[in-house]
Amino acid sequence: LRTRNVYNDIDHDKVDVLSKFKKGVPSWRSWDNFAGNNAIRLAWVLFYIFLYWLVDAPLWTYFVLIPLQAMMSPLHGVIINWFSHKLGYRNYDVGDTSTNLMPIDWLMWGECLHNNHHKFGGRPNFAVKKWEFDPMYPCIWVMNKLNIIQFKKGKLDTDYM
Repeated sequence: LRTRNVYNDIDHDKVDVLSKFKKGVPSWRSWDNFAGNNAIRLAWVLFYIFLYWLVDAPLWTYFVLIPLQAMMSPLHGVIINWFSHKLGYRNYDVGDTSTNLMPIDWLMWGECLHNNHHKFGGRPNFAVKKWEFDPMYPCIWVMNKLNIIQFKKGKLDTDYM
């Protein structure tokens, strides 16, 4: 709940955030307002119910898991912003409590490499050790190759090794 309140205060410009944390971060306020609308959230829940009904979901658990699907984003935030500051290992001393939770990182698509993220926030690949793997990086790499996104000059994965 505290994390939610802090995020909402930042999102609604009720607190000042250091410019180093805002540098290069895109702002798409119209999308944020759209996606954060409770009617849109309810529409997604109804969409899942309709989709499962349409495909004649083979298991009743599909419907039971709808609340989990609706809570996925807040749940993801709790896992990252609580567990990744309480448990795990550290590659870098970055002046905070961030840690990496590599064993469960595949669930969070690279976000549990949180200590690495705090060290290299703008890096497209949060994995730094040979045995670490950022599951989102191949997706980002493919989007770069398809010109959906573009890496900044000097921001390729190998530039950080």
